[in-house]
Amino acid sequence: MKVIKIDDKEQLDSFVGAQQHSQFIQSWEWGEFQKAVSGNVWRLGVLDGDRLVASAKIIKKDLPMGKSYFYCGRGPVFDGGIWNEDAGVMMFEEIERLAKDEMAMFLRFDPYFDCHNEIARIAKGRPFFQGVDVQPSKTLIKDITPDEEELLKSMHQKTRYNIKLAEKKGVEVVEVGIEKFEDFWSLLDQTT
Repeated sequence: MKVIKIDDKEQLDSFVGAQQHSQFIQSWEWGEFQKAVSGNVWRLGVLDGDRLVASAKIIKKDLPMGKSYFYCGRGPVFDGGIWNEDAGVMMFEEIERLAKDEMAMFLRFDPYFDCHNEIARIAKGRPFFQGVDVQPSKTLIKDITPDEEELLKSMHQKTRYNIKLAEKKGVEVVEVGIEKFEDFWSLLDQTT
């Protein structure tokens, strides 16, 4: 096995997208967005032969007084969503080496599956690694192809009540395109 820098969009997106509950935060596109915002993104992978078995998109985040840290949101990603000890150790050793080169103080990560015990074992005696839930720790994936009536029937009574109440208060759900991005960004900024 060996650690590589992933510079092929298709390679990264096909690996991340093939995993159950894949996360857009680990996608190539999200990395491009983060590059535009923060400027520093690394995409690392672990190859077993010619097969990618793990990946991690690392973003360098600035802190006050010229300090910085690394963030790996919803990652690292492992093939099949199953912790791979050899790949994990190699990945974190490379991230730690890169962090020293970049003078990052620590790595904050929140994987999409529970591997905190395994990572804690690797991190023992290495305060560099911080497993923290930055992204929501619980998410829901809901099939929205049924019609509205069927969707509402499948929800808890209190949820249906809250939806009806929101409608009475004037809340509307609308589908829009990129032309409303600035409105979305403003709303996101206000609620952060």
